[in-house]
Amino acid sequence: MGLRLLLTILVCIFFNAALFSQAFFSSKSSGRWNSPATWNLESGTSATNIPGVADSVIISTGHQVRVDSLHQCLSLSVRQYGELMLDSITSLLTVINNLSVTDAGEIIVASGNLTVSGNTAINLGTLSQTGGVISMVGLVNITNTNLFSSNSIVDLQEGIFTTIGGITLTSIARPAELNIGTGIVNVFGALVAIGGTSKLRFLGDGTLVLGGLVTLTNTNFSAGNGRVVYVGIPGFNQNVASLNYNRLVITGVGAGRKIISGTVNVSDTLTLLTDTLQINSGTLTMANNATIIRTEGKLISTPRFSGSVDLIYNNF
Repeated sequence: MGLRLLLTILVCIFFNAALFSQAFFSSKSSGRWNSPATWNLESGTSATNIPGVADSVIISTGHQVRVDSLHQCLSLSVRQYGELMLDSITSLLTVINNLSVTDAGEIIVASGNLTVSGNTAINLGTLSQTGGVISMVGLVNITNTNLFSSNSIVDLQEGIFTTIGGITLTSIARPAELNIGTGIVNVFGALVAIGGTSKLRFLGDGTLVLGGLVTLTNTNFSAGNGRVVYVGIPGFNQNVASLNYNRLVITGVGAGRKIISGTVNVSDTLTLLTDTLQINSGTLTMANNATIIRTEGKLISTPRFSGSVDLIYNNF
């Protein structure tokens, strides 16, 4: 038997084993993830009678499922006033493919760690974070196509939230919202708002770190007391969105520049940690009593001043 044929047979064996071991679970009551009493086995087979790494999961109408230990599943859907809760340091859940929250479903992360390797869709549902760590490798879509009622909300009050794939906010009439409290939100892909009722708001003094393209207007954006950090991709330029900022931070680990081509206003503090902030065809306006803090960063061209501005140099 040739090596290629042997490898083909082995691949088929492993593929078929994975296929037939996959199960589909739906919740039948509120309870803990690791309790068989919480779940209906809709199809497939399971040795444990709880969802595992190869299994698809639905949390159904009005059921609250609590994760208090280490678990994995293939995909997860939270529907119709269903709720997923992570509320302890041992609450650890990994979704291998995609996560969806729809029809007034809700995910609450108060502690622990939620990881999604695929895409995340929030459509007329809510994702709330008051602690812990949320890590999302794929794209996060916060979508609201409803004309009359219900909102789509990602409410990040505390903890650390990171998405590699970026965030898209899409709305027609009712809001699609991303709220930032006092935590840290890292968006390394594009951040895009589509529709006038798509909102990104700071409700506290939290931090938004941006690595990619930002497509927002002041209609979509409320700076509050927040801090926006442009970190970019090493060696590449990054555009600074034309927004009214409270605190704006320029940094990075490479030779890239942060480019202003529109209208940028800073009401509190501009911090130049590293990299270069370059004003091209646009304007940078510092509000009265604002502060410019420079460590190793550079500012090319002179900003506009609406009054007196403090200058602080941390590196000579």
